[in-house]
Amino acid sequence: MTRVLIVDDELIVRVGIKTMIDWDKNGFEIVGDAADGEEALSKIFTLNPHIVLTDIKMPKLDGIELIKRIREKNKNIKIVVLSCYNDFDLVKQAMKMGASDYILKLSIRKEELLEVMNNLKIQILDEFQKQNQVNTLYRRLNSNRDVIKEKIFRKIINCSYESENDVYKEAKDLNIRFAEGNYIIAVTRIAAYLNKHKVINLERELLLFSVGKMIEEILEREQIGDVVSYNNGDFIVIFTFDNSIREFKQVENELGRVLNHIHNALKTYLNIDVFSGVYDDIITEIKEIGKGYKCAVEAVEHCFYLNTASIVKYKDLHYSNLLHPYCCKSDEEEILSLFKIGEINKVKEKLNKIFDRLAEDKCIRPYEVKLICINILSSIWLFLKSFIDEEDISMPLDINVSSYEIEQTDNISALRKLFYEILDVCENFRCIRVENTYKNGIIKLKQYINENYRNNISLEQAASFLHVNKNYFCSIFKKETGETFYDYLIKVRINNAKFLLKNTNMKSYEISRAVGYENFNYFSTLFKKIVGLSPNEYRKMNTF
Repeated sequence: MTRVLIVDDELIVRVGIKTMIDWDKNGFEIVGDAADGEEALSKIFTLNPHIVLTDIKMPKLDGIELIKRIREKNKNIKIVVLSCYNDFDLVKQAMKMGASDYILKLSIRKEELLEVMNNLKIQILDEFQKQNQVNTLYRRLNSNRDVIKEKIFRKIINCSYESENDVYKEAKDLNIRFAEGNYIIAVTRIAAYLNKHKVINLERELLLFSVGKMIEEILEREQIGDVVSYNNGDFIVIFTFDNSIREFKQVENELGRVLNHIHNALKTYLNIDVFSGVYDDIITEIKEIGKGYKCAVEAVEHCFYLNTASIVKYKDLHYSNLLHPYCCKSDEEEILSLFKIGEINKVKEKLNKIFDRLAEDKCIRPYEVKLICINILSSIWLFLKSFIDEEDISMPLDINVSSYEIEQTDNISALRKLFYEILDVCENFRCIRVENTYKNGIIKLKQYINENYRNNISLEQAASFLHVNKNYFCSIFKKETGETFYDYLIKVRINNAKFLLKNTNMKSYEISRAVGYENFNYFSTLFKKIVGLSPNEYRKMNTF
């Protein structure tokens, strides 16, 4: 749709133009109207019309001044002047200033208006196509240059050049601002924006191109270094300082100012929040640039802990090489044990404490935080996998895909959210498959106890029915039955003893052995504790 703004101080004229033709049907959209030039200016820069229909004589800001102001900011907007018979000199002035056409508004006809608008629409489309062709050519030319530039930067970072002079010569031939001097390396990252907004394919390519060009223009204006797009979302900035700059504080201030300028420009013009990491030691030898790059990457990755666009200096990082204060082996085992018995809320409580400490301390590298999550997920996945039959391959998630998704998270909040979503998927599967398996196993176990209560049934034997260790078995049995394994076994034995006391002439000590107790005194004490009567008292009360 071609967007149109109508400007006239007479309401009847604005309404008349709006209703004169079917704008939508003819490929136009009336995006707004204004009663004077001042109102029109504010709307032009928010509504971004392709065509402005404007009166010449208006209060506050007339049509001539409006055209002048528009042309100062935008050369592409088409302007049609609405004039009266006695405005001819003003119309000529308007045409000289860049108006595309004029219409006598007192004798305006539908056909005339539509003809003027259609002609302008054709011009706009033609200009748009030509500009696209120019932009495509420009991108191709710059793309070739950027490919060569990236190769040069890779040589510098990997120290794979034959001689420093060759590097300087290649850079000079390509008009890259990289020469002998002092260097500071920064990495500016927009990957978080790309992932959050799911920017892909051509849109991603165009955005990376735009960001690179904007940073390049700022550095060119400052005459301070150059930039290259690197690793799909990172921009390496090599700041080059003259050898005459001695004071580190002076360099640091200059660097901070330029990076803030880059951040502000990307936010203002592209609405992108970015993070930058800086290796803030001055590098005096080209062979040290590779080390500087790796340190700058580590600094920008620290933004994993930050919620707002920031600049992180490598010297401000204080990482520990110890993971165990946050999640040791026993923590992982506790989380798995809680998950196994369906205590998902307790699992998340435990994880919340770990995540909160990690976010507060910021003392281990982001990849190590992700590794903690992947290790926990792997143990849960292996547990769930044990409940899949050989012919049944329908696992609730792909461990490789989930691990990759965890690795791709940009900040700790996103990691926590994703990890809990994955846990919920695992918990749903556990409820369906694992609990059913346990329920069936416990039903079979109870049947076995009912048939073999007279034998010595150990906790280990019972646990083997569910293929779990005895501690875990105790938790499952209590959760499924509401009583402990030993309480259930005793209940079965005492109930059978009561039956034998009522219905047979067996001696009490014989009944004790028959229900699994070799020690009659222990049996008698246990019976009285549960029933409230001794075996003999129970028999007397229940014999008729």
